[in-house]
Amino acid sequence: MTGIRFGEIDSRAIHLCIDMQRIFLESGPWFCSEGLRILDPIKRIIQQFPKNSWFSRFMTPKNPEEFSNSWRRYYEHWEVVTQERIEPAVMDIHPTILKESIQPKVFEKYTYDTFKNPDLDNALKKNSVSTLILTGVETDVCVLTTALSGVDLGYRVIMASDAMTSSDIKTHEFVIESLTKRFDQQIEVASTNSILKNWK
Repeated sequence: MTGIRFGEIDSRAIHLCIDMQRIFLESGPWFCSEGLRILDPIKRIIQQFPKNSWFSRFMTPKNPEEFSNSWRRYYEHWEVVTQERIEPAVMDIHPTILKESIQPKVFEKYTYDTFKNPDLDNALKKNSVSTLILTGVETDVCVLTTALSGVDLGYRVIMASDAMTSSDIKTHEFVIESLTKRFDQQIEVASTNSILKNWK
């Protein structure tokens, strides 16, 4: 079942836009062409709630040797995107949406889960936030891991179905379908229109 099912969205809710960075939205090794399609719905949310929109940035290490085990293997494979090899500016949030936010908070992370940066949970608690609205890329990686951590920490988690995507659309669709079945009491999956209609 999809839609906003557990009442109005609290005015203190935070929209967390995940990893909408140039490295994923411009031509290159990590280009997610579908990400360009969700810029408009994300912008709509930010424009309506510019003070309640925060961002995460997926950061890469200087080189593979900075990490160990599976992450080192990962960046040995993707060495082309390490800090020694890329232009730093490609890690920036896409300017089209960043400029819409008022005093945006940006949380950097070196793994998929935004909550691995403890500043996120601390900031949410400091602002008495209990509801988290998620958008961004990729549904089946960073968005999903952040959503599940949000559930574990007791937040109301709402995922904007038309404002998140993946470079693998079949996996994106599978995750959306699975979440509505397996986490129906803890994760709401709703359209941008439904979120904006219910966010007072």
